[in-house]
Amino acid sequence: ENIQTQRLLSVIGYFGFVYFLALLIYHEGAMKAFTITITAGYYLFFEWCAKSGEDVQVVVFSLLVQFFILTNLLIDWSSYVFSHDIGMDYMIAYASIASLMHFYSVAWEFFGAMQNCGVWALQCALVNVLVSIAWVMASPFFAENPQKIALTQHRFDLMLSLFVVLVVFLMDKVKSTDKLAAEFITWFLPFELLWYSSQVKIMINYNFGSPYHPSWVARGLVKDYYSFNDAADLTYGIATVLMTVIATFSGVIVVIKNIHFKGWGQLSANGILLITFSALYMLAAVTGPFPKMVSTGFMSLIEVKPFIPLQPSQLEHAINTHVRDLLLGMMCLMGGLGLDMYTRILKEKTKSTEEVTEEEKKKAKEEIELRNQAIFAVISVTWILFFAPKFYLHLGDFPLV
Repeated sequence: ENIQTQRLLSVIGYFGFVYFLALLIYHEGAMKAFTITITAGYYLFFEWCAKSGEDVQVVVFSLLVQFFILTNLLIDWSSYVFSHDIGMDYMIAYASIASLMHFYSVAWEFFGAMQNCGVWALQCALVNVLVSIAWVMASPFFAENPQKIALTQHRFDLMLSLFVVLVVFLMDKVKSTDKLAAEFITWFLPFELLWYSSQVKIMINYNFGSPYHPSWVARGLVKDYYSFNDAADLTYGIATVLMTVIATFSGVIVVIKNIHFKGWGQLSANGILLITFSALYMLAAVTGPFPKMVSTGFMSLIEVKPFIPLQPSQLEHAINTHVRDLLLGMMCLMGGLGLDMYTRILKEKTKSTEEVTEEEKKKAKEEIELRNQAIFAVISVTWILFFAPKFYLHLGDFPLV
């Protein structure tokens, strides 16, 4: 049943209709008013689609209408690209995000992602990796610093893909106790992976950066923090906040709530906590929790700068420590999942044995204690490696970072 997709389509239609009609108040001119009114009518049509059941024809038709809306707005927007029409920029932002969410949700339910969480995450990660490989091979045709910036992003594509797969596999163990949370993470993380990775590639293709990547400008990899259009800046800003804050925090909350902090669960929880705190550190020291997302309009007035800012010369060192944090966190996630698999296999072997002697029970207990001590040692080392470089970065130069 496509109940979730129908609800999403209803929400998209309702807010799209209200938003586009509200834009009529601020726009003058027959052509703009006509474009906005027609688009509002299309979004009102989605309300009917959402209430008309799960017929394949309705689903396909609604997808085509989404594609038509986006294409129509892009064509109309192209004539206002250099005039900084804020309303048109935000229309593009809304239509782009809504269309991507709808297309993705239809695929998510069509392939039965909730029944095969890990398989769905692997498929999305594979798509992201293959697109990234093709993109980085084509980078000399569109980037002024192709090798450095494209390879840097390709590295993050690989790490993000692995992170999403690991967390979704972790959610597969949660869905028996908290199905709603597991369903949200399974839907949200692969969607955010594809959206965020696409947004970064668009930025690089047009040779502009973002306040969330100040080192790119400092190293001369891109021309400016902002693009020629606020829609691209805004959608990338939203995608970044969702990936660095919402994705990691939601994963942490679900893991803490549903997984016991013993054995493999302790190691996996430590991994996702490392990644979350590393993302928070980058927001606090490098970019600010909410940098100025766009160069013009109301959104340019909203800004929260870094709480503990670093010098421009230290930005690359901070990025290197962030990459190491991500790798350490994912190693803990993989170690936890691997340990869980090993424990399950061991239990199956124990069940198949007709009789377990006291000596074997004692040996198993000693092995568990030794394993817990090893896990505690690993966790302690990871947090030392997490904090030490950051203290040195803020207190003075440190050659190892």
